[in-house]
Amino acid sequence: MDINQIRKDTPDTTNLVHLNNAGASLCPIQVTTAIRDYIMTKGSAIIDFAEKDIEWVVRVSPHYYNTENEIDRFIEVLKTL
Repeated sequence: MDINQIRKDTPDTTNLVHLNNAGASLCPIQVTTAIRDYIMTKGSAIIDFAEKDIEWVVRVSPHYYNTENEIDRFIEVLKTL
């Protein structure tokens, strides 16, 4: 077992302390990439767009690890849309 490779494959280990509880371990990058690729598809996000007459949407999920600068930058970019 190569602990350095495991840490490389699990990026959250560089900035989070994670205590595994009931099998809720951190996902390796291969899993998070597959999940991201799936949820980033248009089909996975469209639920009732036609009913609401919505053509596009921006989804934001800020979290405790986002800095104020990152949020401010996001708002500035959002203003350009």
